[in-house]
Amino acid sequence: MFKPTHIVVVESGWVFAAVLNAPSAAATHISSSDCAVIRSWGTTNGLGQLALKGPTKETVLDMCNITHIPKAKVLFTMECAPLVWIK
Repeated sequence: MFKPTHIVVVESGWVFAAVLNAPSAAATHISSSDCAVIRSWGTTNGLGQLALKGPTKETVLDMCNITHIPKAKVLFTMECAPLVWIK
């Protein structure tokens, strides 16, 4: 089953592109086993462009191992358009 990629904006300037695992209701963290830090957006129209059209040639992604992000630190998430983040 296809799982969408989300852009996750976290306090202190961290921005991730991640396929999120389903958290339990009591979970204090969201987790992803398919995640990258977006070091440079490489866009002319911000994060919305990344969410709608996927990474550009100028986008810089730093791949991560299994990642756990505290829910309390998440500012917002954007669900990306289907299939634009498929490698």
